[in-house]
Amino acid sequence: MREEYKSLFQYLGNSVHEYVTKYDDNENHSMYIRSRLAEAYLAIESLLENQFIEAHERVILERDLAKIYNQVYSEESLFYYSSFHYAYQNVKSNNVEKIQNQFQKINLDVMTMLLNVRSIMKGESDLGSSTDDYFFSRMENCTWAFSYIIKNDLEDYFVPSLYCICNMMQTLSLYYKAGKSKYRDRIKPLMNLLDKELNKYLSKEKVQKIIDSNYQLKYFLINQLLNHSDIDDGDYKPCVNIDEILNERVRGTFRILTSIYNINIDKFKQYFDLKIDNLIEKAEEMDILDKILFLRVLSNYFKSKGDEYSKFELGLYEEVIKINTEDFINQVFDLNQIDITSVEKYHLEKLMKMKDDELRVKFSKTIRGVSKRVLERESRKPHGAFEISDMEVPIMYKGKKYYLCMPFKSGVEITGKTVPVDVSYQIVRPFIEFRNCMVVFVTAKKCSENLMNYIKKIKDSLGWPIEVIEENVLAGLLMMNGEL
Repeated sequence: MREEYKSLFQYLGNSVHEYVTKYDDNENHSMYIRSRLAEAYLAIESLLENQFIEAHERVILERDLAKIYNQVYSEESLFYYSSFHYAYQNVKSNNVEKIQNQFQKINLDVMTMLLNVRSIMKGESDLGSSTDDYFFSRMENCTWAFSYIIKNDLEDYFVPSLYCICNMMQTLSLYYKAGKSKYRDRIKPLMNLLDKELNKYLSKEKVQKIIDSNYQLKYFLINQLLNHSDIDDGDYKPCVNIDEILNERVRGTFRILTSIYNINIDKFKQYFDLKIDNLIEKAEEMDILDKILFLRVLSNYFKSKGDEYSKFELGLYEEVIKINTEDFINQVFDLNQIDITSVEKYHLEKLMKMKDDELRVKFSKTIRGVSKRVLERESRKPHGAFEISDMEVPIMYKGKKYYLCMPFKSGVEITGKTVPVDVSYQIVRPFIEFRNCMVVFVTAKKCSENLMNYIKKIKDSLGWPIEVIEENVLAGLLMMNGEL
């Protein structure tokens, strides 16, 4: 990757991370801020789909996603998707300010559900709360407002209505493609209902003129028509005309690129290549929304190229709870009492032959301050794609509860002489889930120089509490507790 692109990722990544951190509080933020945070969620997700992100920064970005979700998703604000329920009533009121706020609220609420759907796509869970129910059951009420607007020729609200319809279609199609089952049978009827409303608008000459001159809206609309066609196994084949969008302004360019990415990858890359130099020149003067959109587009571009890039640091910083790690692990394991000189070659040979499940059970017997029931459960739990760590147990340290998270690597699992740096994400992953967290990496073989240097670096630069119990020290600890 060219250095200018690395610098651009660093600049945009830090700008977005700092924006998210700024609003990580318990305040009830405005719709304006929450909508931008929601856009940041989508940008960070796109960034994380690239493999050049360092493990600890992947953790920081995952933590950002959790922060955003907690700020944007508010059942109190959604109030059973009341924005859908009152849309028709407020549109009929003919109160301009009330109608404008209504459209903003509908779009934010739909975006909130979009984030909700994206969050469940990462695991095995599904939607299903009473608030979720109202998203699907009250959507038809909202379409009455769209019908009223087009029937009464309220031209000022054509574009807001079209965006609302498209945002709803986008969210419904995402849920359908996620393969979840709870509301799957509602998707096609609602998509057909929205498509019917859309056709009412598209049949109007005034609307066609608006779309012909508003390329941002045009390609977003095409994107949703394509989504609908895919769900219905249709053969819709949209056309992307690069010439007509060459002179778009910055934000329009980003919005169009985001849509084209889902329509035609080759056209997306072609348009990006034509615009990127100009966009880089303007990056520093962009406002935060444009930087967020730029990060998403840039991330999508490098993902679409399919090339492998060496990892590099974005320079993100995230504080965690400070712990005296040496004191902590001595309290839990009494490491100061280990006689490493008593470890013989045959002890290490036995250690290297232990499989993961055996090592976990034996190691659990060395942990102090945790109930036997918890240790038994954690040491024998099956591995899963969504586990936080191989073992995580609550520990009281200086009057405060921490989670001791322990990723393991057995001698059987690691076939080389040392543990490679590739396992670094497994080591730092617990910091996504826990604020009060201490990680102890337990490995039968020594860490490679690259891995140990990486651990030292993030301990020094970020202050993350991580310790390693490896080879001789691990053997000595097991021997001291009668497990080797």
